[in-house]
Amino acid sequence: MRDTEGVEWLLATEAAVLAGVKPSTIRTWVDRGKIQGRAVYRRLWVLMPDVWAAEHATRGHYLAQRRAK
Repeated sequence: MRDTEGVEWLLATEAAVLAGVKPSTIRTWVDRGKIQGRAVYRRLWVLMPDVWAAEHATRGHYLAQRRAK
C-alpha cells in the first residue's frame, strides 16, 4: 500500500516474515511506539525501514546482554 505521499507500507505479517520475527513482535513494537503503524480495516500496516531499525536495535540489545553474562 502506498500513502498519499508515495511511502510504501507493508502488512505487519509480511514485514515480520522479511525481518525474521513473529507478527506479535511487530504489533508489540507498534504498541510501544518503536515503529509506526496504521490500522486499515483491521489490518496493521508498517514501514519496513522502521521494522529494520527496531529489529537491529533489539538484536543488538540481546547480544549485549549475552556478552555481559
